[in-house]
Amino acid sequence: PPVAARSFALELRAAPLDHGVPPLGRREVGGEVGGAEVGGAGPGGAVPRGAGVLGHGLDATDVSALGLLRLHFCARWPLALVLSEAALEAHERVFHLLLQLRRSRWALETADADGAERRRVQGGMGSSGGARERQERHSAHPWRVLRAEVLHIIGALYSHLALGVINPEWKAFSQRAAQLTHVDAFREAHEAFSRRLLHRCLLGPRDAAIRSAIETILALALRLRVQLDSLPVVGAQAHAASAMRWRAELRECVRFVLDALRAAGEKESRRELLDLCRLLSFNDYYEREGFIVDTRT
Repeated sequence: PPVAARSFALELRAAPLDHGVPPLGRREVGGEVGGAEVGGAGPGGAVPRGAGVLGHGLDATDVSALGLLRLHFCARWPLALVLSEAALEAHERVFHLLLQLRRSRWALETADADGAERRRVQGGMGSSGGARERQERHSAHPWRVLRAEVLHIIGALYSHLALGVINPEWKAFSQRAAQLTHVDAFREAHEAFSRRLLHRCLLGPRDAAIRSAIETILALALRLRVQLDSLPVVGAQAHAASAMRWRAELRECVRFVLDALRAAGEKESRRELLDLCRLLSFNDYYEREGFIVDTRT
């Protein structure tokens, strides 16, 4: 609705953009560990209706929750002569992809992984605080290990796009543009630059399956934020077992992305995709058959 969109935009202006764009509003989300419900609990431990939905009707675990944001540039004369609608749309799609990555990275970087923020708000736990704090830290350990792994994946993707694709493409376009003397030539050069960005940022139609797998990884990151903020009081073994299942899901998505990137890189001679594979799977980490680190200790 227009009113909710305006309110959301006003809050977004006050958000710390240097640290990524957070999912704004109060989180009322639920999750599970070892069969125990977590987060958004109402009286008697029941999850209230609408749990998992932000104050503006946005799902905190939805990768496309910020899809209503648009990078709109009104090209007035004479810029309208050289900035085509197709080129501006390409820039908007790249912006949306980077926004998804930064939001997921922000969600994990600011998560209350060991309960320190919750204990600070509650003002201590009394005489049994020390034992409970040790139990919380031990239970959260497998989730913190999983968070580090997901952060590595997201960081590698973002660095590849920002430093390995966008920055060199922009430098090459700037050098070429400095030599152009005709409006039509500049327009054609900018459109070619935009098309290369879409292609190298995996936003072309042939890379749709790769993008879908990447969005699954980003969705897992947002769900993990929920778990880290609201870990239930269950045994450490139940936490470790649940975290292992999440890591198996992550591993499946990453290996699909790696296989697809290698196939495209070898078939189309796209060396940057092979470099991205090496970033994602450092020391062939995801090539080890059936290998998942045990985080129960």
